[in-house]
Amino acid sequence: MLVVAASLNTTGTAAAAAAATSPTSLCGSGYTVRASNPLGDVPSADVYLLRNGSSACVATIKRDPANLSVEIGAWVDNGGGRNLHGASTYNYGVAVHMSNDDCVNWGGWYGGASYSNTPCP
Repeated sequence: MLVVAASLNTTGTAAAAAAATSPTSLCGSGYTVRASNPLGDVPSADVYLLRNGSSACVATIKRDPANLSVEIGAWVDNGGGRNLHGASTYNYGVAVHMSNDDCVNWGGWYGGASYSNTPCP
């Protein structure tokens, strides 16, 4: 099952909307952060792996509300052919979910900066 969530800048100030975007707000109730990695030189974004039982969620969130035009993305795969990804430009965060997989490869990107973690065969 693929679910892509995005945090839109639709109301309030850019800083307030960015501050309200968190990995758990994108992935949902019951998910906990298991790992994270910064993206970019500043860094300008972070990518997170969250788990809820055997379900995984990968979220990429921008740190700088002034850089809304930079594309961000998140991806997850199970090492066995299922590969899901989501991307967004004018959002603060994007997330993808994968159900019922104990081992997942995961990563994300911010503009030209990327990160990947591939423990699964």
